[in-house]
Amino acid sequence: MRDILIHAYDHVDIDEVWNAVETSIPALIKQIENIVLTIEKSDE
Repeated sequence: MRDILIHAYDHVDIDEVWNAVETSIPALIKQIENIVLTIEKSDE
């Protein structure tokens, strides 16, 4: 998707982008939170 957004932005399907925002970003946030918790526990 990144290549399309960068190189063919005149052909971007906004619904597809919004779907990625709604589905991928929350999952990414959870993964990052888990990484942070793991790092914090290892520092104890």
